Amino acid sequence: MRKGFTLVETITAIIILSMIIIIAMPAYNGIDKTIKETTYNNKIKSIESATLKYANVYWLDDIKPEGLCSNCYKCYKLYDDIVANGIYLAETNDDNDGTPIINNPITNRRLEGYVKLTFYIDDASLNAEFVNDCE
Repeated sequence: MRKGFTLVETITAIIILSMIIIIAMPAYNGIDKTIKETTYNNKIKSIESATLKYANVYWLDDIKPEGLCSNCYKCYKLYDDIVANGIYLAETNDDNDGTPIINNPITNRRLEGYVKLTFYIDDASLNAEFVNDCE
């Protein structure tokens, strides 16, 4: 009676395991990308929602039109206005200078942008949208 595996059996097992890993990796990468995109979208929705709630109480007079404009808007910087006023809390601080950071899960870098608050005169509603540049 022999003990252990032969060289051929061991190589066959390694090849089969390698094939399973090769087949499974693209599926894992797709799931990982989907998770990052979902996390990003949820983070943006949270920032928009928190800003909208805050704006309805504190910033509505700044956004409402004084003259005639169909859709008046104002942009607020993510860090200077949103994080500084405690509307949305930063996740971490930069180790170098202590500035707050909201991480972008897709790029794994600091999330940058503006929250554009638009006041629609037709139905007197306020809308929040996260944008990269504010015109």
